[in-house]
Amino acid sequence: VLAEVEGAVAAHARSELEARSKASEDGSVSGVSEDAPRDPCKVVVVGHSKGIDFMLEGAKDKNGNPFEATMQTLKARGVEFRACANTFKSRNLDPKTLSPEATMVPSGVAEVATLQLKQGFAYLKP
Repeated sequence: VLAEVEGAVAAHARSELEARSKASEDGSVSGVSEDAPRDPCKVVVVGHSKGIDFMLEGAKDKNGNPFEATMQTLKARGVEFRACANTFKSRNLDPKTLSPEATMVPSGVAEVATLQLKQGFAYLKP
């Protein structure tokens, strides 16, 4: 799911399970953001389909802990969260339910491709 190329790291969440592991304190994004050099490493989590669920306001993990607190911690470390607008449309979700810690992008899949092809990011699917 994650790969580092010249300091750029991309994570692609396409399911709730992947999203939970990426957003958890002991998940892959927090591990990479803690272990990677602060400068110039950049971590971006792009979610689509059920992979946006943890980015919704009020979302909680299986233990009832809010994802937003973890997202705030990771965002303070420079991690960016991006959610797919196409997913919101296809699932009839109100864009206002997106956590303020995340930003909306037109297409999650296209965003991953742009990060890879134009910005030097790489991503590995497990």
